[in-house]
Amino acid sequence: MIEDYGSGMDYNRKKLNNLLNQIMDRKVSQIVIVH
Repeated sequence: MIEDYGSGMDYNRKKLNNLLNQIMDRKVSQIVIVH
């Protein structure tokens, strides 16, 4: 599980960037977003 809190205007977010890399590497099969 990856938790990330922050502004949508800030792209310098280590956990979000890690998640995006995992998605591009096809290591993620499902994403659940809770607001």
